[in-house]
Order: sequence, then structure tokens, then C-alpha cells
Amino acid sequence: MVECPKCYLPQEASAWQCDGCGYEFRKDYDNVRSTLRAQLKTSRTVFWLMLIVDVGIVGATVYLVTRGWIYISVPLVLGAIGFTVQTARKIAILREHLSSLDRRHVPVPTAIVHR
Repeated sequence: MVECPKCYLPQEASAWQCDGCGYEFRKDYDNVRSTLRAQLKTSRTVFWLMLIVDVGIVGATVYLVTRGWIYISVPLVLGAIGFTVQTARKIAILREHLSSLDRRHVPVPTAIVHR
């Protein structure tokens, strides 16, 4: 979390603009866009890996219950699912930041001259 220097509202570290006052933290929009896309790609990879881990944990728990073991590690299950939900939330925030940047700063089209 970072604070806006203008209105002091806390913002996500990936934010390129303050949600409260509109102050723009970074002006190099191509670098901001590429950074957000890289963070989004990494977050999606982590999300899918955690989803596979969650399915494995739930499958192992169901297998143990069917074999007569009534042992369920509640902190392990809640921690894994909580991390997956946190990653999904981060993906949603990054997508919103990226779409906000794309709505506000549309790249200027380049002209092509054919001879």
C-alpha cells in the first residue's frame, strides 16, 4: 500500500492513479501498462497453481474421510483457499487498473504511408 501525496488516501502498490483525487503517480504510461500486464500474468499463474493445490487438498481430504480418517487440517484448508481468494482479488484489481489506464490514455494511432 502507498499513500497519495496529494490526498493521503491509501492505494494499492500497482495503482498508477489515485482513486480519490486522480493524482497520477507515474507518467510513463507504456512502462506502467507493461508492468501491469506482467503483474497480471504472474498473478494468473499463481491463481491457477493455487487452484490446483486447493483441488489436491480437497481431494486428499475426501479420500482420507472415505478411508475412515476424520482428520481435516482446517488451518491448511482455510489458508490455501484464502490465498487463492486473495490472488483472485489481486487479479481483479490489476485488471481494473489496466482497463482504467487504457480508457484514459489511448495510444495515438500511427500513420502508415504507402508509396
